[in-house]
Formats: sequence, C-alpha cells, structure tokens
Amino acid sequence: MQLGKKACERLGLIPQRGSAGYGTDPIHVESRNGRKIRISASKGAMMNKNDERSRRSFLKILPLGVLAGVIASVSGAAFRFLRPRLFAATDAWLDVASVSELTGPQPLTRKIVAEHIAGWAITTEEHNVFVLPAKNNQVLSTICPHEGCEVVWEQATNRFSCPCHESYFAADGARISGPSPRGLDPLPMRVQDGKLQVQYVSKEQETRA
Repeated sequence: MQLGKKACERLGLIPQRGSAGYGTDPIHVESRNGRKIRISASKGAMMNKNDERSRRSFLKILPLGVLAGVIASVSGAAFRFLRPRLFAATDAWLDVASVSELTGPQPLTRKIVAEHIAGWAITTEEHNVFVLPAKNNQVLSTICPHEGCEVVWEQATNRFSCPCHESYFAADGARISGPSPRGLDPLPMRVQDGKLQVQYVSKEQETRA
C-alpha cells in the first residue's frame, strides 16, 4: 500500500528510523499495532486531491440548497394569498365590529374567524370581509366569483381588484370588467347588541345557490 504524509497521520502510522521520510521514494512505516507498511507520497497526494474535490463539490451545492429554500418560502406565501378559497363554512353568526366603529364613505376591511366543515373535520380559518358603511353596513365577500382568489380594495382608483385575473368591481361590489361572471357576493348580515354580525358563505356555497 502507498500512502502520503497526511494519510499516514490520519491512520496513526509512524515512520521507521532510517526511512527516507515522506518524499517521493517508497519508505517503510510501522503502524501503532506493530505492522510494517510500505508507502509512498504519490498515492497520498491523490487521496488529498480527492478530499479537496469533495469539499469543492459541497461548496458548489450549498448555495443551490439555500436558493431552493428561499424559493419554497416565497412560493408558499404566494400560494396562501392567491389560492382559491372553496371551503364550506358553518352558518353561525360571527361578530364583525361594533356598529359605532363603521363610518366613512370608503369600504372597510374587517377580519372574522369562521368554522369550516370538511367531512368529519371541523377547523377554524381567518377571513377578510368588506363592510360598506355608505350602504347601511352591507357586507361583501372578498372572494372573487371567477376562480376564488381574494380581491383587494384600491383606494387610489376607488375600486376592488382581483390580482389573479384582473377582474374589477365598483365600490358597491358591482362588476366593472374582467372574467368574473358577477359582482362580489353579499353576505347575510344583522345587528345584534350593537355589533354587526355576518354568516360567512364561501364561493362554493354561492355557486350552488
């Protein structure tokens, strides 16, 4: 067997007295268990080169792993925002806000927490709804009737817009343009003990109605 200096050190090999050292000439070394081995520096150098290649390969792959992690995080966030929301909701009355807080000419965005039933499983999920103080606190779904993406209010243009397929809606929810077949869906609402309440109805339920 032929090994180099670093390989000898890793294996715990000890040069014999009178050997030629770790040069290019073959030498004899004695292992710690007393066994004699004939080595040379040439093959040890090859082993060192292989180790160096392995380290370089790892350093080349490392940035790709980091980039893949970043892409996965960004894609996950985009999916949560743009995914169609087609879950069935319960018919419970949910608090939106105190009526005294709902003022002004512009639509207001409020959050509600609704229960969803899927087979035997019941889960809770947070949703946005639009309240129209100028329309006697009418409540609109934020779900686009086209494919279920969440629309947003654009104050600068005084309209709602869908970021998925460019459907646009007026301040009262009426359809302006785009692939949406109708305006934003109104939600059942009532006032109870000074609070505005809604029943959250998903796009899937509206389509069946």
